[in-house]
Amino acid sequence: MLLPYKNRSYAIGLTWSVEPTKAKIRERLKEAPGASYVRVDKHSKDADAHLGLFKGRIKGTVYSAALAIAAVEPSCIVYESIADDTVWVCVLVNGLPLPGLDTLVKPEEGQKILHDHIAHAEVIIGDEAGSKSTVADVLDRFDAYLASKQLSRKQLDSITLKNQPRLIVRLMLAAGLAAGAVAVAGGLAYVNHLREQNRLNELNLQRIAQSAEEAERERLARERRIQQFRDQVQQQREALSSAVGVAALRWNQWEDLRRSLPVSNFGYRPDTLECTESACIVTWVSGGHLARKTDRRLLPAVVNADALEAAPQSRFPMVRVVGSPDGGGYGTASDLRFALLRATEISVPNVLVGAPVSKTLQAPPELKLPPETIGEVGKITASFNGIAAAVHAADAIQVLRAAPVILKSANWRALSSTSPTIDLEAEYVFVASRM
Repeated sequence: MLLPYKNRSYAIGLTWSVEPTKAKIRERLKEAPGASYVRVDKHSKDADAHLGLFKGRIKGTVYSAALAIAAVEPSCIVYESIADDTVWVCVLVNGLPLPGLDTLVKPEEGQKILHDHIAHAEVIIGDEAGSKSTVADVLDRFDAYLASKQLSRKQLDSITLKNQPRLIVRLMLAAGLAAGAVAVAGGLAYVNHLREQNRLNELNLQRIAQSAEEAERERLARERRIQQFRDQVQQQREALSSAVGVAALRWNQWEDLRRSLPVSNFGYRPDTLECTESACIVTWVSGGHLARKTDRRLLPAVVNADALEAAPQSRFPMVRVVGSPDGGGYGTASDLRFALLRATEISVPNVLVGAPVSKTLQAPPELKLPPETIGEVGKITASFNGIAAAVHAADAIQVLRAAPVILKSANWRALSSTSPTIDLEAEYVFVASRM
């Protein structure tokens, strides 16, 4: 099987054997007519040659994928998915594949080979969990070796597949004139066989190329999705960080609006004020017979003037404020919580500081990635009532302003009375990037 990658072709699934002599090599080639081959000659007098046979003839330059990977990682196990039900497994030891172990098999058989031979080479190359590198990464390094001419001509020649001389020519020469008719007939039959075999090989190569292209597209698409998820994590961390350190500014916005509200407007009095970071909602109540329903439309920023059955409400958008906190030098979220407790217990006892909870972002299920921790947040609540409620609330904000705290909401009730109530809700933030 040929594996195309970046304008190069690599042969996988070769039949390897160890041959002691050139005569044995010739004998093996004779037993595999029409096969292309690659041969790694003896490194010493006592060493044997390695012969790899590839079924069918090849066109152009084709490298043995096993030997190309061995040039980069001499001892490793290659485990690469080729299709849904096929994996390529190759065991390389000291730069050479073991006979019978450059093969295309079912995944379950591939796992057995991996388990049986992991002792030969602890490094795994491919898409198996725990792999040191992908096959693509190693072939990129091999390509870099070629570009920088780190491989000698002899090394490159031993990695490159070669075609055998056409068997039909050898048969016709050996048969002689006396057996010409028989040789021609046999030769023609063999030619037809080769043509059919070549046609099947071409179809197979097309399927392999399509499968490899699809696998490469899927790999690139997965990398893009992973990067998008990581970008999303970083954006959420930055958004969480930018929201803290502005408690006093936000409180001042809300307080300025509260103070600007009239005691009475066309017979309507402000009763509640509910503020968040994006807007404040004022609910008005009738002040008596002077409040006419037709005057509801005259209230400032009123949003439901025509809904006569409901109390009129006004909506005032808030300007977004952005902080730039330094994190306060807290080692953990618990350290931050105890610092807040220590500060509020002394000066503002009505403030409750809850335990921190991790804020995480889950990757899309198909990526099979663990959730990323954005940060840790803890809830802060406080309630003040009476004539000094606004003063006590301002004191609480003064304590919280120096810490990484997000002021989430403030609700004023009974605004027009002498004993209003103010409920505050905030979050302290320990951002993951500072863990």
